[in-house]
Order: sequence, then C-alpha cells, then structure tokens
Amino acid sequence: MPRKERHIRQTKDRVIAAMFKLLTQKNFDAITVGDLLEEAELSRRTFYRYFDNKDAILKDYFDYFIARYVALKKETPTNETLEDRIVTSLDFFLKHREDLRLLIFNQKFHLLLLSFNKSTDQIYNTLHITSRENKNELQRDIGQLIIGGYFNIVCNWLMEENPRPSRAVASNLMSFFSQLNEVEKF
Repeated sequence: MPRKERHIRQTKDRVIAAMFKLLTQKNFDAITVGDLLEEAELSRRTFYRYFDNKDAILKDYFDYFIARYVALKKETPTNETLEDRIVTSLDFFLKHREDLRLLIFNQKFHLLLLSFNKSTDQIYNTLHITSRENKNELQRDIGQLIIGGYFNIVCNWLMEENPRPSRAVASNLMSFFSQLNEVEKF
C-alpha cells in the first residue's frame, strides 16, 4: 500500500477505534462528532476530509470489514471442505466479536448485513459453486439466502455468553445441509 493510502487508512482506523471505544460508554446515537474528535485526537478538518458524518464511519468500517472477509475467502484453498470454509468464516467473525457485539447492542449490525448483501456476487463466487442456468438470478437468490440465514446464526452465536467453538457451529450447519439433502430425495 502506498504511503499516502496507508496514512489515510491509519487515520480512518483511528476514528473507527475511537467510535468503538465510545460505544462501550454510550449509545451510537448519543455519540457526537466532537466526542469522536476528542477520542481520536483529530481536528474537525481532518475528520471531514474522510467522513461526511458519523454514519460514514460505519460505512467505511463495513466496506473495509467486507473487503478483508472477501480477501480471506479468496485465499481459502478451493479443495478445502465446506465445513472448513465455514469454520474459517466463523473464526473471522469471532476475531471481531467485541466490535460486532457493540454493533448488535446498538442495533447497527443489520447495516453490516445490508452491506454484505451488496457484495453477494463477490461472496458467492468465493464458494466455488457453479451453475448452468439462470446464473445471475440463482447466484443472487442463493447468495442472499446464505448471507441472511448465516448472519442470523452469526449474530446469535456472537451474543452467546461463551460462544461455542466455530467447529461446533459449522458441524451443526453441515448436519442441517445433510438433512436438507435427505428431504430433497423424497
């Protein structure tokens, strides 16, 4: 990453870190730009160079979060089992558990889901599933089904006092997929 881009990312990350620190103290709606400036030790001018408002901080966080998620999924070997890919995905979410829980408590987690929905094609392609017919419609529908259902599972799992191991959740999902396959045979 070139020096200027790295500096921009570092500044944005300072603001994001300040936002999450403040979220441990008060609700997102109660946080002011002034609070963020003080916590991030930034000038108002610098803040507005990168963000239009505090909602733009969330959008930047979501975009960067999804970019890292997609990059991780692309790095996953294509010969890895579906269960292993689910474990990798769950481990990624678990790594960000504290921040994601703050978003859930502040009723902002659904905004991350909406951002993921905009990246459905990109995420679907990391699954290495091929289809011959109605690829665009099928891809969109399956991608949104997977993302929506998966996000519900992830949200509830992250809120568990002591989250079960990623492998246990992935194993449950694989069991469900297996049961679906059995139902389809009838």
